[in-house]
Amino acid sequence: MTGRFNPPPGWPVAPGWLPPPDWQPDPSWPAAPAGWVFWVDEEAGEPATAGSAGKHPTQPGSPSAPVSRNLPLILGIVGVVVLIVLAGGVATFLPGRGNTASHSGGPVDQWTEVSKTLPSTPVDLPAGAGTRVVVNVDGAASHMNVTSIEKWASDVTKHDEEALVQKCWTYPRSYIQDRYLADTARVADLMGRSPQMAQAGPMWKTGQSGDSSLVAWAEAKSDYACPEIVFAEDGRVRDDVILYRARRYILREQHNPVNRNDTAGNYPLICELVPGNISNIHRANPDDMAMVSSSSSGWVVRAGDVEITMHQEPGITCIESAR
Repeated sequence: MTGRFNPPPGWPVAPGWLPPPDWQPDPSWPAAPAGWVFWVDEEAGEPATAGSAGKHPTQPGSPSAPVSRNLPLILGIVGVVVLIVLAGGVATFLPGRGNTASHSGGPVDQWTEVSKTLPSTPVDLPAGAGTRVVVNVDGAASHMNVTSIEKWASDVTKHDEEALVQKCWTYPRSYIQDRYLADTARVADLMGRSPQMAQAGPMWKTGQSGDSSLVAWAEAKSDYACPEIVFAEDGRVRDDVILYRARRYILREQHNPVNRNDTAGNYPLICELVPGNISNIHRANPDDMAMVSSSSSGWVVRAGDVEITMHQEPGITCIESAR
């Protein structure tokens, strides 16, 4: 009587294949069902009896191997299978594992262990995140460098705060966070409106008392335009912009500008329509600044012991006087 090896479902071995001495199944193969019989009677077609199961069948025409010589091998295989069955519920497998073994005489199956991770912490995205900002330049293209405003729109769309802070150095980080990035959908709606040619530069508006965006002529001709956006609820230029503009002027006059391009010729900061007396700027402290007063007529800023008066002129919030 001869016996044949009975592989469990999913084991990639060819029909009639016999395990060689010291062979053990690949740990990546699926677990055998509980109680699976690995050797069956070739003649009867039934699982081998206790006596016949102990014989390791040899190639056809060769004498069967003695039970005593093959029993350790059979017991070793059974022991490995038992371990596989016990471990069957520990790992879950799917097709695609890179660490696979190829077996001649049977199909090559690939398996991958599923990675189980804890849910990630929810991230609060700004309003309109992912909205593409497209600037409407109809009627304004001949008055400005269109590429410059498109570069800005691209960085806003990508929500690249560091790029915006570096390139829009005429504004403080807080302003860039609140007016460029906090509500991208709102910015996209504003910049998608048809622009108007104002005295100070191209302007976009959502209505008579709605949001507005101005690209001053100095910005419009630059290689990277940073619009000044005022939302309807702001009413006027924000205090952080006023303080930062005064700081820029102080640093410029003290020969330590925030950017080497921040010059009077490129970015005027002194009032022209209503000029005043400016003195003691060398004593102003740019690291000790506060808003003293803010009204419809203008602002008073303290910088150390120096008070700086500012007001609005077309396209610019400017320095009127300092003392």
